[in-house]
Amino acid sequence: MVREPPATEGTLPFRLRSAPGVLESSVRYIKLLVFLAVIAAGYLFREPVFAYLHTLTGLQIFQTAAVPAKGPASPAPQAKSGRGPAVPAPVIVTQVVEKPMPVEFRSVATVQTESSVVVKVRVESMVERVLVADGSLVKEGDVLVELDKRVVEAQMEQARAAIQRDEAQIAQARRNDDRINELASRGVSSRVLADDARTAASVAMANRQADTALLRNLELQREFHTIRAPITGRVGVINVRPGSFVRNADANSIIATINQIDPVYVAMAVPQDLLAQISQAKASGTARLVLTAPGTASVVSGPVFMIDNTVDVATGLLTVRAKIPNPDSLVWPGQVVEASLVIREEPKAIVVPNQAVQTSQNGNYVFVVDAEKKARVRAVKLARTVGKEAVIASGLTPGETVVIDGHVRVTNGGAVSIAAPAKTAATKAESDTE
Repeated sequence: MVREPPATEGTLPFRLRSAPGVLESSVRYIKLLVFLAVIAAGYLFREPVFAYLHTLTGLQIFQTAAVPAKGPASPAPQAKSGRGPAVPAPVIVTQVVEKPMPVEFRSVATVQTESSVVVKVRVESMVERVLVADGSLVKEGDVLVELDKRVVEAQMEQARAAIQRDEAQIAQARRNDDRINELASRGVSSRVLADDARTAASVAMANRQADTALLRNLELQREFHTIRAPITGRVGVINVRPGSFVRNADANSIIATINQIDPVYVAMAVPQDLLAQISQAKASGTARLVLTAPGTASVVSGPVFMIDNTVDVATGLLTVRAKIPNPDSLVWPGQVVEASLVIREEPKAIVVPNQAVQTSQNGNYVFVVDAEKKARVRAVKLARTVGKEAVIASGLTPGETVVIDGHVRVTNGGAVSIAAPAKTAATKAESDTE
C-alpha cells in the first residue's frame, strides 16, 4: 500500500490540485452572486437613477409605483413622475358674423372690343403723309393718312371748266330759242327750227347736270384721299409709310385696325344650371360682372346686358356678356381675366375667415371655443367662398368664437389660450384689404 505524502505549508492538498473543475465551478458561482447583487442594488435605487437620467436627457424612461410603506402614503414629487399639467394650446380666434354677402360664380372671362374697324383705302394713289403713330389713341374724325391728291384735284378743275362750258352753251341755246320763237310767231321761221333750238337748250342743261355730278364724285374721291378714324379707339400697327403706293384692290390696302377700348365687353361661359338665376337677376338689374385688372388692385364692374340664346351642347355652357367702362385702359381686348358673376346678394349670411374652416375625411369642420376656453370640434357645411371669407350654410351661429390659427396643437375638448385679440370676420377682411 502506498501512502499519500503529508501536506506541507503553502501547498494545496493533492486532491485539490488534481481537480481543476472544482475551481472553475467556484468562479462561476461567484460571478452569479455578483450579478444578482447588481440587480438587487438597481431595483432598490431605481427611482434616484431614473430621475438623474431624466435630468440629463430630458426623456422619461418609465414611471414606477412607490413601494408601499408603513403609515400614510405621501404623493410623489412632480419631478419624479415626469408629467405635468396640460398646457393650453395658443390660438388666434375670431367671431362668427352675419352680414350681406354676394352670391357669385367665379371663372375666367375674355375681354372683347365693342367695335373693331379695319381701315382700308378706297382710291388708288400714293401715301403722302402718315399722321399717327403705331398704337396711339385716336378720336373719331382724326386724320390718319393723307394720300397724293394732285391727280384728283386736276380732274376737279377739268370738271369745273366743263360746267362753265355747259353754262355758256345753255345761255346760247336759250337765246337762240327765244329768237327763233319770236320769228316763228311772225311767220318768218318754221316750227322745226324752233323745236331744234329748244332741244339744244335741254341738251346743254343735261350736260351741265352731268358735269356737276362728275364734280361731286371727284370731290368725294378727294375726301377719300384723306383717311380719317371712323371710331374712337386705339389704333394698331400702321401698315403703310410715306411713298407707299396703295390701291383698294390690293392686299396692302389695309391701313390699320382700330379697336374701341372704352367701354369693353367681358364674356364669360357659365353652367347651364345657372340660366334661370341669371335671367332673373338680369331682369331685376342685379346681375353684373366684377373683375380685377391683371397686375393691379383696381376692380372694375359692369351690368350683364346679354345672355346667349344657345347652350353649347359639347360643354353645357352658355355665354353671358357685360359692358364695363374702361377709361384708364386697365383691360385689353383679347385678354383673359379672372372674373366673378354676381347674381344677387344674400342679406344675412354666416361668415368666417377661410382659415377657420378645416377639412378632414369626414368633411369640413371648425374649432369652436366655449366659455371655458376649451375647443370643440363642430362639423359645418360650406356654402361658398368669397375672396378671403367663407359662407357657412349650417353648423354655426353669429357670435360664436372659432379658431383661425394654431389648429395644429388644438384637440377636441382641449384647453386653449387666446394668443392675440379676437377679430370679427369683417374686421379681419378689412385689415387684410388694407
